[in-house]
Amino acid sequence: MTETASLIVSAKVEGADKLKSDLNTISNEAKKAEKSAAQLSGAFTTLKTAMAAVAGSMIVREFVQISDEMSLMDSRLKKATDSMAEFAAQQKALHAIARDTHADIKDTTDLYVKLAPALKDLGKSTDEINKVTSSFTKALQLGGASAEEAAAAIKQFGQAMGSGALKGDEFNSIAEASPTLMRYFADGLGVPIGKLKELASQGKLTAEAVSDALLKMNEQISKDAAQMPVTVGDAFTDLKTEMSLLVAEFDKAAGATGGMSQGLETLAD
Repeated sequence: MTETASLIVSAKVEGADKLKSDLNTISNEAKKAEKSAAQLSGAFTTLKTAMAAVAGSMIVREFVQISDEMSLMDSRLKKATDSMAEFAAQQKALHAIARDTHADIKDTTDLYVKLAPALKDLGKSTDEINKVTSSFTKALQLGGASAEEAAAAIKQFGQAMGSGALKGDEFNSIAEASPTLMRYFADGLGVPIGKLKELASQGKLTAEAVSDALLKMNEQISKDAAQMPVTVGDAFTDLKTEMSLLVAEFDKAAGATGGMSQGLETLAD
């Protein structure tokens, strides 16, 4: 074999060996990439499972919390009504008030429950107590009270009516939360707004006087409230109300939290 031919053969052999080596390298890299992809896919699957578990536990926790709150709300309302027929009617009435006022259903029910005993003792009908509840809530909103301020004012007003008169810290808290509400009180009582603090200190803002003032101003308050736009916050509150009622109905039908609480009690025993 000539020297030139030997060089050609040698070059071909070396080229083939290099090509084979390159192909082996590519194959190895491909296997590594495939393995990495499989590991990545597994990681994503694990992450997705973990996220689903966290989301699931959060949903269960929220479901239980809402169910418990609604159950307690119904229990308090039953104590404030005289029969199952009245209880059922008040559930519907307070739902309507909550939607009309864009207020939290639990705060609305809590206000009614606090007002009912005192105002029934004064001879007020259920319809009149509902109007006082609605007017008070609307007046707070017309005054620009925040959700926290409104909740605090509802608590203070309920306590004041239960004690028989609006005065002291309870008066100051409500006056601070909604000066507009104070104006409605004054108009309903037929006195200057500056006179209210004096009447409060004298114990003359009795449950009867204040509830009568709100009943007198009910129509005007409703007209003023109708002029207010529905805010995004109002819409979210309405959505929360409907979701809470839906959860409560589902829980009653399925007995989900009832079975859970019994199981936990058994475990505790």
